[in-house]
Amino acid sequence: MPRTARKKVANGIYHIICNSISDTNLFRDQEDKERYLETLQRYKQQYGFEIYSLTLMDTHVHILLDTRGADISAIMKSINISYVQYYNRRHGRKGGLFAGRFKSILINEQSHLYEASLYIHRNSKDLPKWKKCIEKYPYSSLGIFLGLREDTRNLINVDYLMRLFGGNINIARKIYAKKIQLDERIKYELEYLLVEDNKAEYRSERIVYNRNITPDIIVEIICKHTNIDAKYLFTKNNSEGNKLRAILVMLLRKYSGYNLREICEFLGNISQPTASYLSTHGLKYINNTEYEDIINEIKEKCSH
Repeated sequence: MPRTARKKVANGIYHIICNSISDTNLFRDQEDKERYLETLQRYKQQYGFEIYSLTLMDTHVHILLDTRGADISAIMKSINISYVQYYNRRHGRKGGLFAGRFKSILINEQSHLYEASLYIHRNSKDLPKWKKCIEKYPYSSLGIFLGLREDTRNLINVDYLMRLFGGNINIARKIYAKKIQLDERIKYELEYLLVEDNKAEYRSERIVYNRNITPDIIVEIICKHTNIDAKYLFTKNNSEGNKLRAILVMLLRKYSGYNLREICEFLGNISQPTASYLSTHGLKYINNTEYEDIINEIKEKCSH
């Protein structure tokens, strides 16, 4: 029986659910969960998506993910393949880990957005150790939402969703805590936090990028801001173009929506493993302020 086509939109927000195969934990220990978060962090930077809520369970994952114009299938394929490769290598196994395709529920209304977030955060109540203190579960974004824990990985966009509960941080936290039906002890902790943040406000707008900027335009922008001849971006093993070539590959994946095969066809002289290697290094280079003007101009051209 053929699979049902996945419902996708260019700027969709999705509740993503990934389940492991039967009799196999998706995460065997804390190290596995940390690695999954690292993987999310890396591909968040590569694709430019946002995560609004997150909970990692032993056998499955819930993610509230805003594609911001990127392809949801490409995002999840990259994340899942990377994690499975790590998992099999670490645990000395072979074969698949995820039970079929990931499940994606398209969020069509704002009310569904916060309902999905509440559902995701309630999941950790099924873990015996955390049943009575779900806000302290380290692999859920709930503690970050309530201001009880810092987002050290800068992984979760709290502002966009919490603004639905009001602009004031403390009011939004109290409303969210009430909706998730936390016990009195947690409400008392939130009252205590009011002293520190009573003037703070949530300010957040959703930004969606067009992911169809042509490769030639990206090449043109890189050359304009670096005064490099375009030929060096297409030539292997040259000191002048190696770093910018890596940046080009990363930008093609992020803003042109190109996969590795298409990047290889565009550049004409590299393999897919090499393209993947360049993309990974390109992510490191773009954090350098030296290339800030390149990124800003491309973002401006892609923004709605």
